[in-house]
Amino acid sequence: MKKINIYKYQELPEDVQEKIYNKWKEWREGCLDILPWSDETISSLKATIKHIGGELRDYSISAGGDRGDKIVVSLPEEIEATNELSTRRRYAWLENNILDPLRINYKITHPERKYCKYGQVPDCPFTGYFFDNVLLNYFISEFAKGSDIEDILENDFLRITQNVMYDDYEQELSKETFLDTENDTYYTIDGKEV
Repeated sequence: MKKINIYKYQELPEDVQEKIYNKWKEWREGCLDILPWSDETISSLKATIKHIGGELRDYSISAGGDRGDKIVVSLPEEIEATNELSTRRRYAWLENNILDPLRINYKITHPERKYCKYGQVPDCPFTGYFFDNVLLNYFISEFAKGSDIEDILENDFLRITQNVMYDDYEQELSKETFLDTENDTYYTIDGKEV
């Protein structure tokens, strides 16, 4: 009977560790038909656009930023008319139509025993996913500066969504994710899985 020494990943030489990681990464890339968190990201995108008053009619978004990527939004005339507002009126419109419906109108306690203040806009108000805040804050900032609402929703939101999806993709293929998944795996000294 032949004796084989087995090792945890961290016990192997660096070149063997790199070989194992690269093999895993190649395998993992083949398994990523759907990007991690893509459903949550798209749900957040839809909910934010809906809250602003638009409707997401069509979209095609890839993590790498393909030339065919697009977001098509339909906006009612009253929303498109906001592009003509002065800076002061834009702030009033943002407060009355975007922020005020989200504001907490009573004192609530969170499990961590932190209080939300009266009038505060809660974090992640649409879906509970962080991307709500990213899109909402960006929209408020750009609209207040005078940017065209359709341009924000179709072009800027597309770019932001691509970047977030790309970051999620990179995280999914990172060494950190690999190390989280290989906890109970053993290898021979040349990197073959046992």
